[in-house]
Amino acid sequence: MLQETHIIKESDLTLLIKEKFDYSSHTSNSAGVITIVSSDYEIISMYKDNVGRQLFMLVEHDKEKILLVNIYSPNCHKQAINFMKPVYLKILEILNENPDCYVILAGNFNSCMTSKEYINRAKLLPEI
Repeated sequence: MLQETHIIKESDLTLLIKEKFDYSSHTSNSAGVITIVSSDYEIISMYKDNVGRQLFMLVEHDKEKILLVNIYSPNCHKQAINFMKPVYLKILEILNENPDCYVILAGNFNSCMTSKEYINRAKLLPEI
């Protein structure tokens, strides 16, 4: 799973990626996610937002389903909270239809856990 890809043309990706993939892109510099899976997996369903920050891919291999959730969260703490709620709701919606699947949630959460991680990023007031 890749984030902040800045790729908006599928033809650029097909030259580089030889496995199955999908992407959600946007013209902004703060968007773009790509999820790549082995050709051994069947892509059952897909959902992506229209701003290049969310990509949900339900895949299956050997009768085992996996929901791959690739996100690129906003930097702003308040925006991130509002961003994550629909992500979790979408996961629950897919799990309701596919209760036997595993979930992998990955991406760029834009969250600093320690003060050492704030190297090139200022703390926002809600994070203090």
